[in-house]
Amino acid sequence: MTFRELIDDAVTRRKTTYKELWKGLGLNPATYGWRLSHDVLTLEEFNKIMGYLGYETEVKVKDLKADVEVLGVSKSPRIRQKIKGEALDTGCMEFICRTPEINGTWVELLRIPTEQRYFTAFYLATDEVQGLQLVEVDEMYARDFKANCGVL
Repeated sequence: MTFRELIDDAVTRRKTTYKELWKGLGLNPATYGWRLSHDVLTLEEFNKIMGYLGYETEVKVKDLKADVEVLGVSKSPRIRQKIKGEALDTGCMEFICRTPEINGTWVELLRIPTEQRYFTAFYLATDEVQGLQLVEVDEMYARDFKANCGVL
């Protein structure tokens, strides 16, 4: 559910209106109405609104590894990166294979097993190994990459 859907539900259950909500919180209706309709509220703003409506919100970090029976583990440094607003972490992905190191660079193929989404991680070894970039790839690319990986 989106923040908008959750707030709509809370407003309905509390038998109030958005006008009363914005007034009670001392927020500009035009600004927050727009932010809500475009789904760009921050978590802090969402918590403030839900708290005013009598709800307590809680954010828990999900252990993605618990959803995976066998998780291949990469020996390369973790890359934490946002792609299209989604926070991704190679430490929570299944390692499939990597290319041989050439001139201090290599690429790994990883996936999020619960979603069957694939990513390539690019690495560079200078004085220390650096994770450079994480890129989402489609399943066909992942199959070809794995077939030509060289190192399993």
